[in-house]
Amino acid sequence: MLDIIYRFIFIKKDDIKDSNGETIGERQMLIFPRFHQLDVVRKLEADVAHKLVGQNYLIQHSAGSGKTNSISWLAHRLAKLHNEENESIFSSVIVITDRRVLDKQLQDAVYQLEHKAGMVEPVDKKIQSN
Repeated sequence: MLDIIYRFIFIKKDDIKDSNGETIGERQMLIFPRFHQLDVVRKLEADVAHKLVGQNYLIQHSAGSGKTNSISWLAHRLAKLHNEENESIFSSVIVITDRRVLDKQLQDAVYQLEHKAGMVEPVDKKIQSN
């Protein structure tokens, strides 16, 4: 139970907007993993910890099943995963989406799991390469 509280539960914050699109308040919702979300994150984290890099995985969830949160939890856990020598397994975790709305939702969800500089780096048209 402590693992779930420490690694999974977070408070989702959304702006409340009026009919003109102006922010008039904030809504907070406690996010708790459903069984299938907890199961997939734990299984993949354990498999990656055992087999390390180079594996392929397919995760199938139905519409409305909380894919955004599952992806966020998994990306966050993989970014923090260490091997037996206490070395990071991944130097970075990249999540690619094909929808801007989903991209923003994922950024917000991972950021709410950990407020750490560099944890989320959005890449969009505004970012210029050197």
